[in-house]
Amino acid sequence: MPYRIMVGNQPIGTSALEYHDSAQGIAFGTFHPLAPYQAVQPVFLLFTAALPFSGGTPDERKLAEYYAARDRLGLVLETEDGTPLTTGFIHIVDWGDGEEEPMEIEVQVVDPRFVW
Repeated sequence: MPYRIMVGNQPIGTSALEYHDSAQGIAFGTFHPLAPYQAVQPVFLLFTAALPFSGGTPDERKLAEYYAARDRLGLVLETEDGTPLTTGFIHIVDWGDGEEEPMEIEVQVVDPRFVW
């Protein structure tokens, strides 16, 4: 089932959330951005900017900045019919323009209506 990721009433992308770890309450998969994603992309690039290229320690200041900015977005996971599902967090991994790696999404789903 395709899910929409919303910021306010604006869809920024979709995902089938192809993989599940029901024991951890995590669903994840490929993230497919829509045009409005460009407006919030800088928030998600903060996360990848905080990661060192070859191992090492992530930049904790940048990570804190990312989590605060992400939480301010008020991301919402919706079903195909527009029903919002309760989540603990929604995390989008964006490697930046020109990267060949697909974008990923990880969602902590706490809504009992989610189909595992």
